[in-house]
Amino acid sequence: MHRKKNNFTQEELANKLYVSRQAISKWKSGDITPDLNNLITLCKIFDCDLDNLVFGMKKEKSREDEITGYIWSIGTILILIAIFI
Repeated sequence: MHRKKNNFTQEELANKLYVSRQAISKWKSGDITPDLNNLITLCKIFDCDLDNLVFGMKKEKSREDEITGYIWSIGTILILIAIFI
């Protein structure tokens, strides 16, 4: 979906990701899945988030999602402080 929308051939996308065209073809067919580094790079290339890339939809953030994100951020900071004290 994203590849065609952005007018990339499989070969062009493969070159941007430093993988083979066959890898792109296998990702498309579902035979294999890209690793996390390639997923992150794909998100950058296509200017989309991971949900959109993987599930093909744009997730609207709710207020609850924002609050949950803040809680996770604060929790992570507290854990890092505890580790380094």
